[in-house]
Amino acid sequence: MAFLDTLRADGKSLKDILLKATHLHRGANANTTESLSPAIDDFRQRELPLLSLRDVQKSHSVGPIETTVLNEVNLDVHAGDLLSIMGQSGSGKSTLLNIMGLLDRPTSGTLNVIGRDVADMNDDELSDTRNLSIGFVFQSFHLLPRLSACDNVAVPLAYRGFEAGYARECAEAMLEKVGIADRSDHRPDQLSGGQQQRVSIARALVSMPAILLADEPTGALDPNTGKEIMQLFVDLNSDDGTTVVIITHDPGVARRCERNVRLVNGTITELDGSNASAHNAGKPAA
Repeated sequence: MAFLDTLRADGKSLKDILLKATHLHRGANANTTESLSPAIDDFRQRELPLLSLRDVQKSHSVGPIETTVLNEVNLDVHAGDLLSIMGQSGSGKSTLLNIMGLLDRPTSGTLNVIGRDVADMNDDELSDTRNLSIGFVFQSFHLLPRLSACDNVAVPLAYRGFEAGYARECAEAMLEKVGIADRSDHRPDQLSGGQQQRVSIARALVSMPAILLADEPTGALDPNTGKEIMQLFVDLNSDDGTTVVIITHDPGVARRCERNVRLVNGTITELDGSNASAHNAGKPAA
């Protein structure tokens, strides 16, 4: 990994490497990417939320019948948060995740992402903001079966214009970070469930998103492997300041998080004992 080794010798972090590579291979379009890092640091210092929902409502209509899935949801996610959103099946968790991840728009209310009102974005701006700001981890991994672990992780960088060699080196570095560098050339069917989830986490992180959204990330894993994956999220949060939001129905997962909110019948409440100010408690800059 000559490219990474050279930058590491110059004291560059993985974040610096990715931003530099983006600048080299996307030209002027990289300004949006490069502006995210100082914006996140500024929001952290000023204790402003990276993601803010105010009176968010989501309804679906089938003929004359209207069903409210989310009802006046208010929630802030700050830089460095490790937040769980708990709820049973049908509580609106998936709908909330889709709105927070900019995959869907609320029927009413306000959603701000790094200071921008989503209502003011057209579809292209929404897509760009999602791709630059949000990383997704899914219960079912969603890895491309014919690609190696490394190539799966490199896919987001390829879409952002990275030269193949740079993308592969950055992907290998991220696989090393999540503890699976020795499986870099293995296809998904050659990996265990826990290893596949580590690959999906590396893929979500390789673009250095502002927020990592994880949808039931331990749901398809055995209990011991689930604990290992949850520990990885805790380490990413405590060591790197990665902002993590986990959708779960598992109280064991929620107990590992510093903030916990519960979604019941489309309404959200912060649970007692949740450390709502943890985002500013000595976390390193993202």
